[in-house]
Amino acid sequence: MEEFKSPLPQKDYVAALIVAHEKVCDDGLRTRDAAGAAGDLQTQDLMIKRLQWHEKTLWMLKSYLKN
Repeated sequence: MEEFKSPLPQKDYVAALIVAHEKVCDDGLRTRDAAGAAGDLQTQDLMIKRLQWHEKTLWMLKSYLKN
């Protein structure tokens, strides 16, 4: 990920946040799957909860850009 250049217009900042959250979700999905394959249920559960938060945030950010 690249560092955000500031100042940015609001919509560009939100778009950059979307990219960052999508990267975190991609990494989180791979970590969740690896933890499940290894039988590490605590880490798998942790990643599921983090993914829920990031996916909800992505939904809100994308909703903002639709307006």
